[in-house]
Amino acid sequence: MVDEGDVIVVGVSGGKDSMLTVILLNEISKFYEKSFRVIAVSLDCTGGEAEKSGAYEPTRKYLESWGIELQVVHTDVLKIVFEDRKEKNPCSLCANLRRGRLNAHAKEIGATKIALGHHTDDFIETFYLNMIYGGSLRSFLPTTYFSRADITQIRPMLYMKESEIIAFGKKLGIPILDNCCEANGKTQRQFVKEELARLDKLVPGSKDRIFRASLQTLG
Repeated sequence: MVDEGDVIVVGVSGGKDSMLTVILLNEISKFYEKSFRVIAVSLDCTGGEAEKSGAYEPTRKYLESWGIELQVVHTDVLKIVFEDRKEKNPCSLCANLRRGRLNAHAKEIGATKIALGHHTDDFIETFYLNMIYGGSLRSFLPTTYFSRADITQIRPMLYMKESEIIAFGKKLGIPILDNCCEANGKTQRQFVKEELARLDKLVPGSKDRIFRASLQTLG
């Protein structure tokens, strides 16, 4: 996933997954055989209002304690999705807009790759979302090259479970930025997440087996 001389932008939402991703990549960069640099980038989807209120300061100070630079990029994604477009199912449009803005900023600062904090549970949930709502057997790829943006997206946390990330987050005292999306907790992904958790209780180990099975779709 990492090549010599890479400048890797980590998309930091302020949640446990992306925060641990940037910390681990930064620590790995200190001894890895290939030299690379890590930059944390957060998208302020409120158009800058969240940053003005000081919402990012705990995240910025915490990352600075690890020697990691945080850049906050302002974007009007929430206004576009909820006010202009009034989307009833906002996740797809929101993800596309955020990805486009993150890709553009990464290219502006000379980055070669973008790292996201998606983990094992995200992979399984995406597989189920595509199967149930899209009629296809697929999930995201560990590495994806976007030809139009000329940038590669990586997901180094693919083989880490959410429970492991939560444990690491607590041990490291990672501060969590509040999710400002009004659809948070009411999405199709949240529904699938809850159903998979229920299934794993009824059939212990089922999520592990689903993960192994869904990996076969990667070819």
